[in-house]
Amino acid sequence: SGTARSLENILRENGFATEGLTHEGLDRLRTLLLKTGEADPDRIAGLRSNRALVLPGGLAIMIAAFDALGLEAMKVSEGALRHGVLYDLLGRVQHRDMREATVAQFMRRYHIDAAQAERVRALSLKIYDALTPGADRDEDPDRLMLEWAARLAETGLSIAHAGYHKHSAYVLSNADMPGFSRMEQARLARIVLSHRGKLGKVQDAGFEGADWKLVFALRLGSLILRSRTDAKLPFLRVAADAAGFAIDLPQSWLDDNPLSADALDAEAGHWKTVGMKLEVNGLSDKKVSVLKLGR
Repeated sequence: SGTARSLENILRENGFATEGLTHEGLDRLRTLLLKTGEADPDRIAGLRSNRALVLPGGLAIMIAAFDALGLEAMKVSEGALRHGVLYDLLGRVQHRDMREATVAQFMRRYHIDAAQAERVRALSLKIYDALTPGADRDEDPDRLMLEWAARLAETGLSIAHAGYHKHSAYVLSNADMPGFSRMEQARLARIVLSHRGKLGKVQDAGFEGADWKLVFALRLGSLILRSRTDAKLPFLRVAADAAGFAIDLPQSWLDDNPLSADALDAEAGHWKTVGMKLEVNGLSDKKVSVLKLGR
């Protein structure tokens, strides 16, 4: 923003443009710089000494932007980065969150299976809510982070199926994601990286208690929905303590879904590698019926 305002001032002071930035005016300023051999405030009207060092680079980038976008003129905004941050925060309060728009754009850009993402999102949030009873759902930033992670977990499938969670995490770590702070973006990438495969890869990622709950909810949701269909979900009860997690499922469902049952057995081993336990209990149909009636 500072460079754009500086360029506008120089173009106006030298008679290269009357308002804003123009392609012709920028070209004339480039010619002037080449003629003077340096950005000299004493020889270039409107150039402040504190802008002299960055002017050539800023001018080169601006001309490249004009050329790439086919622009002839551009108005200069008086706003700066701090104003953008304030507008973003105000938008979140008024439920116009730029982060939501970014997530939706990424889903389109990377051709994410929206139906599967919605299944995983809904079940993961259900699991998380069971682990955090009484929490304010609308004001819980961790819950919102889980929702975004569930929707973007398969970003990397557009790159390769094998190890796609690693590709997803790489994209989310390095792509421009308007609305997300760098810390939010890094956390989102870590959770997505952790949603499948071995957990040892994130053991030193600086996860806290809340992060592990998000990882558990997303891993379990993805595992149970591995068939990628709208099949009826089994009764599911989860619990957490300082040592780890526990899952109760109907034994009949485990018997009818041997691949998922094997995956849950392997899941216990993954959690053990990070010093946490995972207990999977198969409940009789009679027990499940009693629990459902108890609800």
